[in-house]
Amino acid sequence: MSRERQYQTPKAPDDRAQILHELERGITVSEALQALGSIGLGYRDFSLLTGRTKTAIYEWQRDSRLPPAEVAEHIDDARYTALKLLITNEELPLNILECWFRNRSFGLDGQRPLEALAEGRFDEVLAVGQSETATVT
Repeated sequence: MSRERQYQTPKAPDDRAQILHELERGITVSEALQALGSIGLGYRDFSLLTGRTKTAIYEWQRDSRLPPAEVAEHIDDARYTALKLLITNEELPLNILECWFRNRSFGLDGQRPLEALAEGRFDEVLAVGQSETATVT
């Protein structure tokens, strides 16, 4: 199995408690990327979020290099958004959360949440996410 695939398959729904724990403790960039990978996000998603290459992201995952502070903030914003949405809606399926991050959003005028987070629009993304996923079960 390639390294990219290990970050693209969400864990089973019964792993929800473990995923919440990973998102809560995602203090380092490496831990945050691992936690986001647990919901199914992968290198392509991380590249969209950070504007960086797969090689750079791989180095961050291995803790062999740190991203610039602004990029680390975007990663943490995505981690916190995922955590907040899972806590707010305990019935939210992981695959729906994964898709929500990737797909265009009406609440973001057709932009993808990962793109909006890359632009630093954390508060807006979080509010839209809470609105759009509130009734999903």
